[in-house]
Amino acid sequence: MTPLPPFIRGIRDKLVVSFAALVAAIAIFVFLYFPARLEHQALRATIAKADVIREMTAYSVASGLLFNDRAAVSEALVGAAVEDVSYLVVWDDSGRVVASRGAVTVPPGSPLPRPGGEISGDGRNYVSTTTVRSGARRVGTLSVGLSLAPLRAEAALSRRIGALVGTLIFIFGLVVIYVISAYLTRPLTALSLTVNRIAGGDLTLRAAEAHDEEVAQLVRAFNRMIDTLVGTQAELAAMNAELESRVSERTAALTLAIEEQRRSQDALVLSEGEARRARALLEALIDVAPQAIVATDTQGRVTRWNHGAERMFGWTASEVLGRPVPYLPAIQSGVSSDGGPEFSTTARANAQEVTRRRKDGTSFSALLGVGIMRDEDQRPIGFIDFFTDLTERKRLEEQLRQSQKMDALGRLAGGIAHDFNNILTIITTCSELMLMRPRSAKDRAQLQEISGAAARAAALTRQLLTFTRQQVVQVRALDVATVVGDFVPMLRRVLPANIQFTTDFDAAHGQVMADPTQLEQVVMNLVVNAADAMPQGGALRMETRHVDVREAIVNGDPMPAGPYTVLSIEDTGTGIDDETIAKMFDPFFTTKGVGKGSGLGLATTYAIVAGLGGTIRVRSTPGRGATFRVYLPEASASAPASAAITVPQPAGTVAQRSGTILLVEDELPVRRVVRGLLQRAGFEVWEATNGEEALAIAQERGDQLNAVVTDMMMPGMSGRTLASELAVLSPKLGVVFISGYAELTAEGELVSDARHVFLQKPFTNAQLVAAIERVCP
Repeated sequence: MTPLPPFIRGIRDKLVVSFAALVAAIAIFVFLYFPARLEHQALRATIAKADVIREMTAYSVASGLLFNDRAAVSEALVGAAVEDVSYLVVWDDSGRVVASRGAVTVPPGSPLPRPGGEISGDGRNYVSTTTVRSGARRVGTLSVGLSLAPLRAEAALSRRIGALVGTLIFIFGLVVIYVISAYLTRPLTALSLTVNRIAGGDLTLRAAEAHDEEVAQLVRAFNRMIDTLVGTQAELAAMNAELESRVSERTAALTLAIEEQRRSQDALVLSEGEARRARALLEALIDVAPQAIVATDTQGRVTRWNHGAERMFGWTASEVLGRPVPYLPAIQSGVSSDGGPEFSTTARANAQEVTRRRKDGTSFSALLGVGIMRDEDQRPIGFIDFFTDLTERKRLEEQLRQSQKMDALGRLAGGIAHDFNNILTIITTCSELMLMRPRSAKDRAQLQEISGAAARAAALTRQLLTFTRQQVVQVRALDVATVVGDFVPMLRRVLPANIQFTTDFDAAHGQVMADPTQLEQVVMNLVVNAADAMPQGGALRMETRHVDVREAIVNGDPMPAGPYTVLSIEDTGTGIDDETIAKMFDPFFTTKGVGKGSGLGLATTYAIVAGLGGTIRVRSTPGRGATFRVYLPEASASAPASAAITVPQPAGTVAQRSGTILLVEDELPVRRVVRGLLQRAGFEVWEATNGEEALAIAQERGDQLNAVVTDMMMPGMSGRTLASELAVLSPKLGVVFISGYAELTAEGELVSDARHVFLQKPFTNAQLVAAIERVCP
């Protein structure tokens, strides 16, 4: 503590000094506060006055500045130069002084003052600056200087008055304090002398009572205190010793308890941290799991709903938490099998396939596994359900079953077509040979009917081969709009007159790799189906467009990304329901009456498009027509066209030829009719039943052969192997391959040699002769 000055010795001195300081503080406060307050109020009044003058003057000069009228601006300044205004200055928007009034000098090129108010550097004026606007347009700047001389004079007067009042307060207070202190401290001085003596160790001494009641009470209390002090001094010493002993013992015990608590707290903090990390990891695993994870209490109310559940079912967590599970189908709403009160709480449920409902009302299959949550006493407190969406799996399984069924059906169809083409070859060639001889009109009509039926059967077989992707094709780069556009006149002749047929072909797209005949077949099948859906007439529209599939999704189904040419055929017919759409591309499926449809049109169309790497999408509403969209992948501009491997279809009679032909065919009936065709055309024919026999003949008399006609599929050596062996013996020997289906194309080994030609069964005499002439002209 800082020692007091030597002249402050007792209570009286302290009272005098203390109250003197208080009175002095009051006097100083009066001297400083009131003048300052008056000065502040005067300054605020000056600022308000300057702002009013500034705003009125700005309003007066705005129009003059807008129209650059200096005289109007100067006249407005004259009216604003009221008392106490030191100067007025107006600048235009470019920073030039337009007018000024009063004792002010603005140097050229000086910057414009900023808007606002401030005291000038010399302290003589308060300067208020504002931006002058005309409407929303800024037209200049105005500064108003207001003299502070009246303010300073008023402030000086208030300070003089404050000093006088403060001095009077200080003098009067000192006199009052001195009188009071002298009267109060006289009995206290006597008491202090007695206290000093008792403090010296004389506890038998007592203070004398004074006349003042308050001081007398103080003396009596002091004397009683001394009496009590003497009596309790001994007790205090004993208690002090005992207290020190207890404090020591308590301190030791407290130290041990604090150390134990510190260890427990450290262990608790570590345990809580591990628990938080484990919980955070569990929460993260639940949220990132692809499966839907749903926790419920024993009453079936949702307590946990992860992100997978939001994606699978469509409800957000905020929509289901605390409520019954929403995904049960209506027929199961009263029986909860996953987390409800009816679920068995004595054993875990095995994974099972169930049907559940999404928020949009659709149902789907899911694999459900249920676990039971228990408390510390092993009592069930809830359930946790794990759902795996089986929609994609079932779709893939259905696609696999469909693919296997299509593959098996394709193999069956291919085998049947192979044998059937051999039979048709016999029928076609025999009827053709019989027509070459003179016949009656009745016989000729019957033979022509047989020939026509064989042609229709051959067309049906070609559809089967196309469906099984075993038909010989001539794939090359072509423009869909051009091919379809050239085919439009044929389509117009096929369509009934009550159908309005329009087209819109966009030629601004790339080419596709396709067989033009197959593409025409696709268009014909789709157009005929659309016409059949409009028996009372309607509108049919066909168009082509270019699309760039970037998201690899079309109508919800995956499709490789890239550029596509889209052929759209839209009708206004009866439409197609979802059940029919699901089966419409199945082979032999038809909604037409018996004898009105083979069920191969759309299946063949689907097979052709799939073979070209494309896909078909159908959109239809019953009663509102249907739209078929064929997506064909576009090829690069430099894509080469495949070599043609079929022969032309000549017509008319066949002229007589000469030469020796080696015929290799394991089927005796086919060999007989082909031999008859060749002999009828003038060729000498050598026969072989298999490849080994044919190779032996060629080795013995190969120099006499002009061409070889061989079946592709034979026991032992195949036609392709025979051709390879013959190429070694006679490189220039031409070979005509015949078969019921196109093995070369099916295996990806197209015959592109000019001396090798493939001929599809059944064929005519003219086609066979033309093929032979092609390999040996």
